[in-house]
Amino acid sequence: MASYLRNVADNLEQRDAVTLKSGSESVTMELPARPTFEVKAEREGPTDRPGVSIEFELE
Repeated sequence: MASYLRNVADNLEQRDAVTLKSGSESVTMELPARPTFEVKAEREGPTDRPGVSIEFELE
C-alpha cells in the first residue's frame, strides 16, 4: 500500500499524469492547474467494534 501511494505522490510532485490500476482496468488523470485535496477519517460499524476508514480525494 505504501509503495502504491508513494508512486502516486511521486507523480503528483512531478506534476505528471497519475494512472491507477486495478486488475486489467486502469484510469489516467491529468493533474489540473489547481487541484483540490481532501482527507476524511470516519468511524464505522457498531460502537462495541468500531472500524475506521480513511479517504484521500483529489479533484
